[in-house]
Amino acid sequence: MHLARCSIVVWVLDFYVLFLPYIFAAKAWKIQAAFHTDEIRRTPPTPQDEMRVGMNYFHETIWKSVLKFLCRVDTTLKNIGINEHVPYNAPVIQFSSWMGGDHDGNPRVSPKVTREVCLLARMMAANMYFSNIEDLMFELSMWQCNDELRVRAHEL
Repeated sequence: MHLARCSIVVWVLDFYVLFLPYIFAAKAWKIQAAFHTDEIRRTPPTPQDEMRVGMNYFHETIWKSVLKFLCRVDTTLKNIGINEHVPYNAPVIQFSSWMGGDHDGNPRVSPKVTREVCLLARMMAANMYFSNIEDLMFELSMWQCNDELRVRAHEL
């Protein structure tokens, strides 16, 4: 029981060490976000602008840290004697946003704008996945293999 408690404490500390830089980045992002308000800018940002800034922040902070976080979860599970990995399709982290969907008073948000923002977010998410797949193609590419693998590759 003592080992399990220690593992949980280590996991929590690992979690904070992993995300501490992003917490500080979030503070810096809030300062930068002030420049996107109509208090500083002449014209307020459009919902599409808000989505672009939000997705950029998401990409630079959350997207890049999820893999590290999941690897640490796997390591922690292994360290406490659970020899299973987190399933790849497990919804460990879920991200949602109200950007472009705040119909409760924002005069610049209409059903058309919400649709555009959703399509923009989907396109940006697809680009993030494509970029990661492209990186994997180069990391996992092979230029030499045995005959058995070559035949199998041609079958696919």
